[in-house]
Amino acid sequence: IQGQGLSGLQGSATVLIDGVNCAVHSANDTVITCRTGAHRTTLIATVEVNVPGKGSSVETTRTELTSTSTTSGSGAFQYIDRWSSVYTWGGNPPPKEGESV
Repeated sequence: IQGQGLSGLQGSATVLIDGVNCAVHSANDTVITCRTGAHRTTLIATVEVNVPGKGSSVETTRTELTSTSTTSGSGAFQYIDRWSSVYTWGGNPPPKEGESV
């Protein structure tokens, strides 16, 4: 997750994707890296970031997240299925070897 003001004044930022915790591995003022858990379906999920002492995330026009103390919002994250699943490719068969993705 990229943005500005992502370092917490009172501790580490928290990230929820589709309401499920995304374990934060590293965070600084401009980048948060977290690991998602497994998900049952392919979907575009909301991303919520909370930075203690600063506030919650806001989606900007570039889909970067910027913290603010007065507004909450979300970005988008897409859970996808395994490579061979037609659902990963919008209902179409997966690309074959040598095809451009």
